[in-house]
Amino acid sequence: MRTGEPAQPPDPVLMLQPRSEAAIRQLFHEDEEFRELCNDYAECVAMLDQLRRGQGGADDRIEQYCELRVNLEHELVCRLPRPPAGREPALVHRAPPTGADVPENPPATPPR
Repeated sequence: MRTGEPAQPPDPVLMLQPRSEAAIRQLFHEDEEFRELCNDYAECVAMLDQLRRGQGGADDRIEQYCELRVNLEHELVCRLPRPPAGREPALVHRAPPTGADVPENPPATPPR
C-alpha cells in the first residue's frame, strides 16, 4: 500500500457484504486494483448522497451514478471469494431506494 492511501476499506464497501468483511479487508490490503475499486465505489456512493440531497434537476446524473454504483458493486462482489454452497450472502443496500433505483414494475417476492 502506498503512503497516503487509506489503511482500511471504506465503510460503504464493508456494508455491501458484511459477512465477507474479512475477505474484503484482506483483498484491500493485498490487491491494488481492488483497493482502487473500493475507493471508486465509496466516491460514487458519496456523490449519489450529495446529488440526492441537492436533487435540483440532477435526475440524469443520479441515474448515471446509480448505474455506475451497480456496476462497481457487481465488480466488487465478483472479486470476492465464493462462500460455501448454500451460504451465499445477499447484497446489502443501506441507502433508501429512489425512483432511479427501483424498477417501474418490480418483480413479486416469492413466498417462503
